[in-house]
Amino acid sequence: MKFSDIYNRVIEYWPEEIPISDGYPAGGQEGYMFPTLNKIFSEAEERIGHENGWDELMVWTMYQTFWAEAKRLILGGASHLRPREVSLSRLENHYLENLQCEGWEKERLSYEGGEA
Repeated sequence: MKFSDIYNRVIEYWPEEIPISDGYPAGGQEGYMFPTLNKIFSEAEERIGHENGWDELMVWTMYQTFWAEAKRLILGGASHLRPREVSLSRLENHYLENLQCEGWEKERLSYEGGEA
């Protein structure tokens, strides 16, 4: 499976722009809560379901990467995250890290990299 194919399918579950101004520190030094981002992730995860592991892992990877980017942005004074502007190489690197986790052995063997 190619990264670009997975990315192009799953990015459609995310809006063009996500408000992050509702974000606030939570859970210690590094923690941050973004209620709108969390809600959008939950909806995307529900729509994708559990039949396609590739897409399931991508929506989780996107959430993790978008959360980190939202934190960086809000600390810099921004009020919105634009998912399609997040670096594809950053997303793919994070996807590869997630593929190394236990339970993704089959997918790891048939994964083909390459940006969208």
